[in-house]
Amino acid sequence: MAMVNLETYIKVRERGKTMQEIQERKCLSEATAYCWEIGYQCYLKKMPLDKALEVIDSKKTNDKLITIEMGKLEDWPITHLRNACRKNKVKGYTKMSKEELVQEVRKTLKKFGEETK
Repeated sequence: MAMVNLETYIKVRERGKTMQEIQERKCLSEATAYCWEIGYQCYLKKMPLDKALEVIDSKKTNDKLITIEMGKLEDWPITHLRNACRKNKVKGYTKMSKEELVQEVRKTLKKFGEETK
């Protein structure tokens, strides 16, 4: 699987590929695809990413629940589980089995009040 960075994403989008096509072909999570798409839209509008993030942060959700479909944690690749643990400062994650990583990610999600199935 080839790595995708914003520059690569922009080049592929300029060749006419849709976000969904890139997501499927490059095996990107939906969240990653949306992040790259935000970067692409900023590029088209010549808007700095930090300005776009300010706009996003300033929008109110009107107390509506926002749901992001992450799929079953058990189906996540081990590299994604490790990244989640690393970013949330889970100690000893590099030596954990996939099952232990799933448990740690689940604990982290519960800590932030997220429901997991």
